[in-house]
Amino acid sequence: MISYRTAYLKAHYPSEFMAALMSCDSGDTDKIVIEMMECEEMGMQVLPPSVNESFGNFTVVDDKTIRFGLSAIKGLGLGSIDGLLEERKKGPYTSLEEFLKRVPSQALNKKSIEAMACSGALDELGERRAIVESFEDMVKFAKMSQDEASQGQISIFVSMSAEDQGNPVFKLKTVKPATLIERLNFEKQYLGLYVSGHPLRGLTKYLAKKVNLISSLTKRNVGKPVKLGGILASSKKVFTKAGAYMMYGELEDPTGRIEMVVFPKVYNQYQECFKEGLILVMDGRLDLRGNGLQFSVNSAKTVSLDSMITNAKEAGLYNEKEKISRKHIVIEVDKKVQTDPMDESDQLYVAPEPDAEAWKDNAYQIDIKAGTNLEALNALKNLLLSAQGERKVELNIYDISGNFKKIKLPFGINLSNDLEAQIKSLI
Repeated sequence: MISYRTAYLKAHYPSEFMAALMSCDSGDTDKIVIEMMECEEMGMQVLPPSVNESFGNFTVVDDKTIRFGLSAIKGLGLGSIDGLLEERKKGPYTSLEEFLKRVPSQALNKKSIEAMACSGALDELGERRAIVESFEDMVKFAKMSQDEASQGQISIFVSMSAEDQGNPVFKLKTVKPATLIERLNFEKQYLGLYVSGHPLRGLTKYLAKKVNLISSLTKRNVGKPVKLGGILASSKKVFTKAGAYMMYGELEDPTGRIEMVVFPKVYNQYQECFKEGLILVMDGRLDLRGNGLQFSVNSAKTVSLDSMITNAKEAGLYNEKEKISRKHIVIEVDKKVQTDPMDESDQLYVAPEPDAEAWKDNAYQIDIKAGTNLEALNALKNLLLSAQGERKVELNIYDISGNFKKIKLPFGINLSNDLEAQIKSLI
């Protein structure tokens, strides 16, 4: 019966159904990515948040359009959202100046302005980088104009002629607009994923001439050298027993995602390349890990997105309307063709038990969200006390506005994978 009802809703109210589904999964970026792809398949577009169209959750604009919810913006507190939405009941925000005069000034600070601008929520009112660079002037203007209004003062602009009032009172700083890759990386930082587009959209045919596309990889490539190009979607540094760093990450091109590993020698040589959001071209080898593929990097270099787009257009290989896939490539491979990718296994350290000497000065961070109940906190306290050791611990206790207070524990812990799993299950 549940399957029947949900299928009926999806068939007859597709935008409402998908908006509700994404609101339920708003804390799970991987699910949101899958659901956005489903929206595209259904002919719907999911847009970044908007101060004039979004509500707290994912919002239906029309049959073909869904807006991200304001609550999905990292760094934007509930108080700021409530104040913005309450004031919007009087009418939409028609200019940045009006927005600053109407939204409660206590809801406008560096963190909230930056979060709204970078996520795209203020695109209707001004350019993203210009707003971020002008936040100090914006905060001052909002406070001054609202203080005047609350004190019943008559603004000198009221007596101006209609012609004079055409000149805006508040002006953004003149700065170089954010590039495409910068705008998309802003979205990734504040929303957890690319929303308005993808850095590599339109470049599939061009990349296919230069590198192996991720979707083209098969079991025939396992154990063989390949060349991949794409954006570093995620990365995680790992400390080895030999006292060096290596890295795990995910590479994303227009056709899919693949896990990658960078061993210490390569990481030490090319570590400046391995920053999230950069576009890379890498040589390496394809290995099998479980039933999935893993790319072992031998060399890397960064490339310019603008140059790639220019070259692709000149070669007639650019298609801005192409669809993007963010799926992981998983291939079922016969055990007979599995290779041992760990020819550097003596350097690999997955860290079942962290080395106390290497880690003791690197404090273990525990994030505690606003609203965590007292029972869970007491359980966490007892768990940490029962596992005392040399690894320092810092608690980051968040409030509902997204701000946090750091507390350094007076004792350390003996960190293990099992203990870390217990900590995560509690909070």
